[in-house]
Order: sequence, then C-alpha cells, then structure tokens
Amino acid sequence: MLMNSAVAISNEFDKLIIAGKSLYPIEYLKHEKIEIKDKYLSEEEIGELLSWADVLILPYTEATQSAVITLGIYAELPMICTNVGGFSEQLREDESFWCEPNKEDLAFAIEEAFKNLEKYNNIKSRLMEKKNELSWSAIAEQIEHILLS
Repeated sequence: MLMNSAVAISNEFDKLIIAGKSLYPIEYLKHEKIEIKDKYLSEEEIGELLSWADVLILPYTEATQSAVITLGIYAELPMICTNVGGFSEQLREDESFWCEPNKEDLAFAIEEAFKNLEKYNNIKSRLMEKKNELSWSAIAEQIEHILLS
C-alpha cells in the first residue's frame, strides 16, 4: 500500500526509505525514489533514519499500538498514521496526519504532509510538547503530586 501510494505521488518527495525486517514475503516495487532496507535495524541505524526523515509513515492495516510512534515522538518527527488499532491512544487528532488504510487516502496524507507546512509545523510543536510531558521528570512530578495529595 505504501509503495503504491508513493509511486502515485512520487513528484512530491525526494526519497522514500522503507526500513525494518518484514515479517512476511513482500514483492517490493522497483522505483528510483524507493529504497528498501529489509533487515533488523541497529539503534544507530534507527537514529540515523529518524534524523534523516522529514516524515515518519506508519501504513499499518491493523495494529494494536506501535513502539515506532514512541520513537517518532522522541525525534519530534511528524507522522502519517492510519486509523487502525490503538494508534489513537498514543497520538491525539492534532499530533499526526491521519488517514484511512488505503492507497488513495495514504497518498493524500503524504501530499498534505509536504504541502501543508502550517499543519506540519503545528504537529511538530505538539510532538515537542508531548515529548516534554512524557519525560521522566514530568512523570516523577505527577507521581509526587498524587502521593502528596
């Protein structure tokens, strides 16, 4: 789904890297703007990819939650997430570009992420706030408040 969406709007981005070990056989499309890293990634490789990317895309068709969202929050990296599973428990409506898990809606969300700079920057700011809210010091402060109440 992601590859087909990307090919349909390939003039909107410079490069798409699909990274991580697939759990099942995939017929990857060959396209000059798509690079595949079908392998287990080291922490260093993940960090490099998160630093390189402008957008993190989670094109799941089903999921409970995703540890990748936590990495995206930590990197303050705007994400495109499909409306599946528990993603909405991890990110609020204004903290991601949301789409339905189909080729057309995903393509639209990718385009929007690159064209709607105001929304992109707002999401980036919200992720920075969320990262601060989820910091150890903020959580410890909340626990201390509860214990002293």
